[in-house]
Amino acid sequence: MMKGIVFGCIVLIISFSIIVSIVEVLLLVFRNSISFNIQYVFRRMIPFVSLATVIVAAIVSKTTNLEAKRTVFISGTESLKRNSFTQGISSGMCYICLAISSVLLLQYLFRYLASAYEITKGEQITVRFSDVLGDRKISVYSWKKAKTPFCFGIFKKSIVLPENYSDGIYYAVKHEISHCDNYDPLTILVAKLITLVMWFNPLAYVYYQQLRISCEYACDERVTKALSFEDKKEYVSVILASTPRTNSVFAGAAFATEKTLKSRFKNVLSKQRVTSRKSIAIVIGIVAIMIVCIAVVVADIIPERRTKSVKIDYSSEQEVQEAVDYEEYIDGKWFRGELHFDSISDLGYGVKSAGYSGILYEGE
Repeated sequence: MMKGIVFGCIVLIISFSIIVSIVEVLLLVFRNSISFNIQYVFRRMIPFVSLATVIVAAIVSKTTNLEAKRTVFISGTESLKRNSFTQGISSGMCYICLAISSVLLLQYLFRYLASAYEITKGEQITVRFSDVLGDRKISVYSWKKAKTPFCFGIFKKSIVLPENYSDGIYYAVKHEISHCDNYDPLTILVAKLITLVMWFNPLAYVYYQQLRISCEYACDERVTKALSFEDKKEYVSVILASTPRTNSVFAGAAFATEKTLKSRFKNVLSKQRVTSRKSIAIVIGIVAIMIVCIAVVVADIIPERRTKSVKIDYSSEQEVQEAVDYEEYIDGKWFRGELHFDSISDLGYGVKSAGYSGILYEGE
């Protein structure tokens, strides 16, 4: 069971990395013929597409490789093959990676929840922006630690403004409202959690960085779509004044560098891009082909599996084991795995029979 989970995680990481690489290359090639909103949609779908690819591969593998249970009888004194040293090392590395990921996740979630609690206990100024919010169920807070407007929240959406915000904050609030309407805080939070789980994968950080940039570009595009050139210039000046060069524990908080800010302003003041259906079709087609290829390859390399049931005879004085390592040579291949105790029966004459069952994986 553990071996299957570990293998599935490895395949998921590899699939995610391949799809990120393909999508980023395609969006770079077609950057001038696909709008920022469509680019953002492609990027935010990557985790779900990666997971779906692995699930499809696992289903295909499972339906073709399982066979009916068979029962064999083994003497309690017969030695059963234990996990090899290399398997132990591999499991140890997996546990270390899992432990580091868990520490990073807990640390981040603690900081996130602590900051969220502090914000929601502060001054609420929602009523001051009722004309902009309309009927939306979004709360607005003023927080002394905020250096830039940002939004957060999954079930209860909130916008946070610095204490000394100016009257020109109108466009910044509209910008954050657009983020909330598009569920951007949730999307970016998921991407952040991916980087914490895949802390050892450089492509996870590339994905997170590109998704955040794409998120801001797409939001700018939505907010300024109907604005005049003069209003766009005012929008740019407000965003520039309210965006410091710092990061935040909140994944939805604005983040900027000189390069990204200049690029954002150029995009806002330029003519909006017209999305080419041909470009979208090419991107979707290539990604779909690669997904099928990945699923086929993964289904092929997933170790063949066989369900197995065994019964082990013990003397009345022997202690019944909760699990045993078992191996068998089937159809020219070695299958190994851990079988777990599920039943016991008394055979009389001082002998008891314990039943074990589980999944064997093809191995060397």
